[in-house]
Amino acid sequence: MSYLLEPDYEVHARSLQVSQEAMLISGVIIAKDEEDRISKALISLSKICDEVIVLDTGSSDSTPSIAAEHGAQVFFTEWQSDFSKARNTALSFCIGDIIITIDADEEIVDIDRSYLEKIFGDPSIGAAECTIINALEEGNISTSHTYTRIFRNRSQIRYEGRIHEQIRNSVEKLGLTVAQPIAVIHHTGYSVTNPQKIDRNREMLLEELAQNRDPFLLFHLAETEFAANSRDKAFLLFDEAFNSKHLSIPQNEQSCLRMAQIQLARNNYQSVANYLSFKSDNIHREGFRKYILAASMLAQDRLHEARELYEAVDVEQSDMVDKTMLVKARETLTRALT
Repeated sequence: MSYLLEPDYEVHARSLQVSQEAMLISGVIIAKDEEDRISKALISLSKICDEVIVLDTGSSDSTPSIAAEHGAQVFFTEWQSDFSKARNTALSFCIGDIIITIDADEEIVDIDRSYLEKIFGDPSIGAAECTIINALEEGNISTSHTYTRIFRNRSQIRYEGRIHEQIRNSVEKLGLTVAQPIAVIHHTGYSVTNPQKIDRNREMLLEELAQNRDPFLLFHLAETEFAANSRDKAFLLFDEAFNSKHLSIPQNEQSCLRMAQIQLARNNYQSVANYLSFKSDNIHREGFRKYILAASMLAQDRLHEARELYEAVDVEQSDMVDKTMLVKARETLTRALT
């Protein structure tokens, strides 16, 4: 397979057939062996972007041809076990003024081009957040967080970190600000457990942590071990990350929720209560907090306290709560109280 390192910018720019005054938007995906799901990602980007760049890092399937069929500009590079290197290579092929990055297992929705252009019409804005909604393996529950996925096309704005790479730091180093979420991205990559992906992420995170015991990386390794059902390892990692005092509020709360789940499985009910003593401003995490606490109360035969928690509005509205399991828990509680 040949590896194209330099695109023909002049020919590519003419192919866009837009006025020089217009704000051009580039969409970017890095991919490898994603033939089963990249189409949705490409279609979602094509609705908002003037060009779509796909950087293939070594597919053995039809990912490149599918991308080309959807009108994407396809380039190739060797995978070097470094997500930032791959993403930054992909950025170098973009000619747009603004860049939107998503993964092959994502779709960008709820985005308005005129609003995006208005936001970036302010020269002090260097990037914008997106709300990422992660569908989980159970199928009917999800988690959400914000991430910088839309940013100006400048050579100084580049990703940092081999895994769980970030671009926000480079934006802020230029003295530019990051706008609040202006779009939603649906992510389905967690809906099916992928042992190969878990092993790859674990290996990369461990290599990074051997050089730098970064709480951000500890948190993500903890999540990786939790997904692999290595709960003892996950607990120790969440605990270390949490005690570092350097996590964001959402990461702190998520760590407490995970540690409470693990302690609930160990029947350590006092520890569950200790980890869940916070109150979240996020309705989804707050609903899940009450759901775990309710399960602890039910296990202790504190039935009336459990019922009050299970019937809380935010438990019902939380996307992190499995509604099928919630119904079963309520039925169990009703039988116990009659």
